[in-house]
Amino acid sequence: MNEEDESLKESEMKEKLQKIFNFLKEKENRKYNIEIQRSFFNSVLKNKKSEKEKLISLLYFIAETQSQGKIDKLSKSYQIFHNSSLNYDTWSSFCDTLAHAIPVDDSNAKKYLKMTEKKKAKHIEVLKDNTKPFSHLFNTIKNYPGFGDKTSALFVRMIFQIHHIDKYEEYKIWDDVPKLDEDDILFLPVDKVITEIFKKISPPTDGSWNFKKINTKLNELYQGSEIEIWDDLWFWGYITQKVVKNQDHRDFELNKAKYWVMKESNKTKQTINEIFEEKGKAQKFIDIIK
Repeated sequence: MNEEDESLKESEMKEKLQKIFNFLKEKENRKYNIEIQRSFFNSVLKNKKSEKEKLISLLYFIAETQSQGKIDKLSKSYQIFHNSSLNYDTWSSFCDTLAHAIPVDDSNAKKYLKMTEKKKAKHIEVLKDNTKPFSHLFNTIKNYPGFGDKTSALFVRMIFQIHHIDKYEEYKIWDDVPKLDEDDILFLPVDKVITEIFKKISPPTDGSWNFKKINTKLNELYQGSEIEIWDDLWFWGYITQKVVKNQDHRDFELNKAKYWVMKESNKTKQTINEIFEEKGKAQKFIDIIK
């Protein structure tokens, strides 16, 4: 692909991403996932009294979202969450003690030993740099056994939401959570649903879409809390994809069954019609993707 073709492809992708973003940020489109999120937070956090109980409950749920559980690794992290000197009283004390309690298991040690001296220095610098609080929390929790990019991003995103999105304020844990500065970063939790969307709108020229490439692209074009709006992409992608047997791609079409199996989704006839009727919201989303 020559430089002109590459530039045209990049321009077309930006235009497509902006159309998706415009769809996601509409109030009438956001309400469905907000309701699901509220229902989730209610089940996970509502009856928990202490900051510690709420955080551990959240961390357990997030680990359960992994397609393949890493029980042995996760158990090492849970022992720290339950029994260490982590201070859950405030955001500041939690983030500080969490960073100092990172366990060094075999996988962490091997990964560190394989790094060049330059990468080791960068790794240490990232963990010490708390000038970007949300990015710092992401990099900290990612170093705990069993927590990868997606689960770490999901945890940080939920912490941001319950402290800075009005619809979730009743689930707030702390009073000292900072605002998201323009140079700080929220990462989109990326899984197969998200990568399939990016494959559809712009087939990659260098390998395949992954967590790093997708978040790099989004953070080039969108800043701060705009990334939280992109979190709704998973909801719309999940209910508009179907697995194709013996194929490495998914078809984009209405998938009402996926909606019905979501425990927290609104099952009223009106809501289902709004989303799935012939010219409903889900079809509009598919039309943008295609």
